[in-house]
Amino acid sequence: MISPIISAVLASAILAASQYEFSYQQYELETARGRAALYERIVQTARSECITPGRLPLNRSVKERACAKRITNEIVSTIGDQRLAALHGAASDRFAQSR
Repeated sequence: MISPIISAVLASAILAASQYEFSYQQYELETARGRAALYERIVQTARSECITPGRLPLNRSVKERACAKRITNEIVSTIGDQRLAALHGAASDRFAQSR
Protein backbone atom coordinates (compact mmCIF):
# COMPACT_ATOMS: atom_id res chain seq x y z
CA MET A 1 0.00 0.00 0.00
CA ILE A 2 1.33 3.43 -0.90
CA SER A 3 1.70 5.71 2.09
CA PRO A 4 -0.43 8.87 2.03
CA ILE A 5 1.76 11.96 2.10
CA ILE A 6 0.72 15.35 3.38
CA SER A 7 2.69 18.34 2.09
CA ALA A 8 2.16 22.00 2.66
CA VAL A 9 3.87 25.30 2.19
CA LEU A 10 3.59 27.77 5.04
CA ALA A 11 3.92 31.51 4.91
CA SER A 12 4.19 33.06 8.34
CA ALA A 13 6.19 35.56 10.32
CA ILE A 14 8.25 32.69 11.71
CA LEU A 15 8.82 30.66 8.58
CA ALA A 16 8.91 32.72 5.42
CA ALA A 17 8.54 29.67 3.18
CA SER A 18 8.85 26.41 5.01
CA GLN A 19 7.81 23.15 3.46
CA TYR A 20 7.10 20.02 5.42
CA GLU A 21 6.08 16.50 4.54
CA PHE A 22 4.29 14.04 6.73
CA SER A 23 3.50 10.46 5.86
CA TYR A 24 1.65 7.74 7.69
CA GLN A 25 0.33 4.25 7.12
CA GLN A 26 -3.37 3.48 7.37
CA TYR A 27 -2.67 0.73 9.93
CA GLU A 28 -1.42 3.39 12.37
CA LEU A 29 -5.03 4.54 12.78
CA GLU A 30 -6.38 1.08 13.64
CA THR A 31 -5.50 0.96 17.34
CA ALA A 32 -5.47 3.47 20.19
CA ARG A 33 -1.73 2.88 20.65
CA GLY A 34 -1.11 3.43 16.94
CA ARG A 35 -3.13 6.66 16.94
CA ALA A 36 -1.26 7.92 20.01
CA ALA A 37 2.11 7.20 18.39
CA LEU A 38 0.96 8.81 15.13
CA TYR A 39 -0.28 11.87 16.99
CA GLU A 40 3.08 12.22 18.76
CA ARG A 41 4.84 12.10 15.38
CA ILE A 42 2.49 14.80 14.09
CA VAL A 43 3.26 17.03 17.07
CA GLN A 44 7.00 16.43 16.69
CA THR A 45 6.84 17.28 12.98
CA ALA A 46 5.04 20.53 13.75
CA ARG A 47 7.51 21.42 16.49
CA SER A 48 10.51 20.68 14.31
CA GLU A 49 9.12 23.02 11.63
CA CYS A 50 8.31 25.87 13.99
CA ILE A 51 10.19 25.76 17.26
CA THR A 52 13.69 27.22 17.63
CA PRO A 53 15.64 25.55 20.45
CA GLY A 54 16.88 27.77 23.23
CA ARG A 55 15.64 30.91 24.90
CA LEU A 56 13.61 33.29 22.79
CA PRO A 57 11.80 36.56 23.30
CA LEU A 58 8.25 35.91 24.47
CA ASN A 59 6.61 37.23 21.31
CA ARG A 60 8.69 34.88 19.12
CA SER A 61 7.94 31.95 21.41
CA VAL A 62 4.20 32.65 21.20
CA LYS A 63 4.37 32.84 17.39
CA GLU A 64 6.29 29.58 17.19
CA ARG A 65 3.77 27.75 19.38
CA ALA A 66 0.96 29.13 17.23
CA CYS A 67 2.79 27.88 14.12
CA ALA A 68 3.17 24.39 15.62
CA LYS A 69 -0.50 24.34 16.60
CA ARG A 70 -1.52 25.41 13.09
CA ILE A 71 0.55 22.66 11.45
CA THR A 72 -0.74 20.05 13.90
CA ASN A 73 -4.33 21.11 13.19
CA GLU A 74 -3.67 21.00 9.46
CA ILE A 75 -2.18 17.50 9.46
CA VAL A 76 -4.89 16.06 11.72
CA SER A 77 -7.57 17.67 9.58
CA THR A 78 -6.04 16.40 6.34
CA ILE A 79 -5.83 12.83 7.64
CA GLY A 80 -9.53 13.09 8.45
CA ASP A 81 -9.83 10.33 11.04
CA GLN A 82 -12.41 11.11 13.73
CA ARG A 83 -10.59 9.13 16.42
CA LEU A 84 -7.34 10.97 15.73
CA ALA A 85 -9.24 14.26 15.78
CA ALA A 86 -10.74 13.33 19.15
CA LEU A 87 -7.26 12.55 20.50
CA HIS A 88 -6.05 15.91 19.19
CA GLY A 89 -9.01 17.69 20.80
CA ALA A 90 -8.33 16.01 24.14
CA ALA A 91 -4.64 16.94 23.96
CA SER A 92 -5.52 20.55 23.12
CA ASP A 93 -7.96 20.68 26.04
CA ARG A 94 -5.31 19.35 28.46
CA PHE A 95 -2.83 21.97 27.23
CA ALA A 96 -5.37 24.78 27.63
CA GLN A 97 -6.26 23.66 31.17
CA SER A 98 -2.60 23.47 32.22
CA ARG A 99 -1.97 27.12 31.35
